[in-house]
Amino acid sequence: MAYHKMIYSALDGHIEYVLASDELKDISSSVVKAFVKHGVSVVDYAPLFVQGSLEERINKQFKVGITGGIAVGKSYVSASLAKTITAEFKVPVHNVNVDQILRDVYDEDSVGAQNMRNELANILGLQVLSADKKNVNRDLIKEKLFDSSCLRSVRLQVQAITKSHVERKYREALQGKQGVVIIEWAQMAEMNMTHWVNNNVVVVGSLTRDQFVKARGISSEQFSRIDIHQWSVAQKVRIITKQISLDQSGCIIQYDNKYGDDGGFAIQELAKQVVEMIS
Repeated sequence: MAYHKMIYSALDGHIEYVLASDELKDISSSVVKAFVKHGVSVVDYAPLFVQGSLEERINKQFKVGITGGIAVGKSYVSASLAKTITAEFKVPVHNVNVDQILRDVYDEDSVGAQNMRNELANILGLQVLSADKKNVNRDLIKEKLFDSSCLRSVRLQVQAITKSHVERKYREALQGKQGVVIIEWAQMAEMNMTHWVNNNVVVVGSLTRDQFVKARGISSEQFSRIDIHQWSVAQKVRIITKQISLDQSGCIIQYDNKYGDDGGFAIQELAKQVVEMIS
């Protein structure tokens, strides 16, 4: 600061210097841009709208989140939305499913993934691993985590163990994808990760949910076990809206997915709203 006053003495009193906090003083715009280029979230170092703008400029990516509870047709909406935006607006669209990323992480053949599997076994029991310990029984893990007797602390432990691996695979999934990137994740709001999509989120619900449940062959017991740990549409909307207000950036759309919808007018209208949201 003293050097600035000495060199630019004529400007002294006309410029206000803002000191950076100690934890951010070594973070430069070049570092932030490098993080963005490699798919790393920079919300700890810059406002959310800056992250979104840099992703558009550097990576040519426009991210949209799709979230909702169990059996509301999230994947169908994601796929239909991608198809419609590509056809109607001539924009390339890519789908990234975070739940699929987690499945890939569980079965990945690497030292880090094996350490993760061993940690999961220490918490949930050896029975969640295959005989050679190179794969996990996802259904059994889900059953244990969504059982009413499972402590919240256990679920948080499992999330902490898998988080860095999921983030790594997520960054890999983003590389080279230009255009609209649809990120589908049931737990996006619950995990407070809407910044991954710059708070641009479509929350999918369904008044015909019972028909989706029946079509997927989900028993009432299975549905209840999972649904009790997921937020309702109203809860998701409330939390995401609050985050948008805090960040002063983002947009939320509610979409009612009707069972048997052929992806016609309703999806076309949603596609228009999404394109407007990210424009």
